[in-house]
Amino acid sequence: MERSHLGICSGILFFLMIPVSAMSSGLKDFNDSWLIPPNLVHDLMSPANQNDHSNDFYLWSAGQGRLFEMHELKQQFLSFETQLTTHGIPWAFIFAWQKTGLGDFVENRFQADVFWGQNAQWGMGTTHSIQELGKRQEPTKKNYFALFRYPYNGTGFSCYLELRWPVFSSSENVNFTERTNFLKGVFEGEDFAFATVVDRNGDGVPQIGFQLFFVLSDGVGLAMRTDLATGSLGPQLSLSKGLLLLRTSHLVHPQLGITHRLEFSLGRFGGSKKR
Repeated sequence: MERSHLGICSGILFFLMIPVSAMSSGLKDFNDSWLIPPNLVHDLMSPANQNDHSNDFYLWSAGQGRLFEMHELKQQFLSFETQLTTHGIPWAFIFAWQKTGLGDFVENRFQADVFWGQNAQWGMGTTHSIQELGKRQEPTKKNYFALFRYPYNGTGFSCYLELRWPVFSSSENVNFTERTNFLKGVFEGEDFAFATVVDRNGDGVPQIGFQLFFVLSDGVGLAMRTDLATGSLGPQLSLSKGLLLLRTSHLVHPQLGITHRLEFSLGRFGGSKKR
């Protein structure tokens, strides 16, 4: 089979033949491999005396992966996240770009989120997805979300709840299925973290996933990620040193195979919650 035909076939396979639940439950989007955010992972693995105890942070992240070990479904990822406090009010911004595919099949996905508030945080978010199949470019799918995040700090632990509620979508094409209802909870202890997420696929069926993270020693952590809807399960490794964080993910789908992902983050990760 010629390479151009192979790329087109891979794109059609990805968007038409892979079950919708597999696409919307932590297998398609690069960042779905990790439910626990990078600044919290770095925070857990860092000694308390190495942080300045500030909640403000900024970090750049870059990563790559391969969906189900298919060369034609290579992924690339870039993002910038920051939280800063102005006049006593914290503001958080997230900008991300993700590319899936090579050659004749390519999808580019852009994301922008903003949160604000002292305790409970409110926000707005949007994603724009552009798919190219051969020389044909599909109409851009635009999604808009209302965001809500509520943190709570207790004695020796902290947690937060995050809601991503859809308010508008420009297309009903199921071939572009993304999360349409996203609720996530994260609990952080002294040397571990646990996260659970509830998505809803294009048919409205709930999808549930988990991630459990343990600190082995300063700068070293292991995690397990699972997705109940697809039966996907895989280990993860995290390494940190100073301003650097490296994370790997290896999700095994029972029918489609392994999805490998690697992510580097660089920046000021904020203060440790381990007092």
